[in-house]
Amino acid sequence: MYQQPTMKRLPTFYEAGERRTGNTRDPIIPESKSSFKSANLQEIFLNNCRKNENRVRVELLRGETRTGRIVGFDSQSVILADDHTQYLIYKSAISSVIPEEPVQYIFNEIHKREDVYDA
Repeated sequence: MYQQPTMKRLPTFYEAGERRTGNTRDPIIPESKSSFKSANLQEIFLNNCRKNENRVRVELLRGETRTGRIVGFDSQSVILADDHTQYLIYKSAISSVIPEEPVQYIFNEIHKREDVYDA
């Protein structure tokens, strides 16, 4: 028997409990598409930097550098917060994102193996 996939809301910049004005809708995707396997490396990397509040250095294509913590991101931009300033940086302007501490993500087995061989 055919079962229609359940739907799940995608996370957005807005935290739970915040209200939005206007007729915007949250994006909805099928539950099966939101699994970890379908997440891309960029999203996993940025999300771990955001959750762990890692300080990152963002190098821009123009040669400038910004340092701070990733507050949020979407498919086109990253919000970087410094002590007194927030930057909305378009991903198309970013050359690289360099965290001060290594990012721990679920498929980091390669680094674990290197630690075993170094011992």
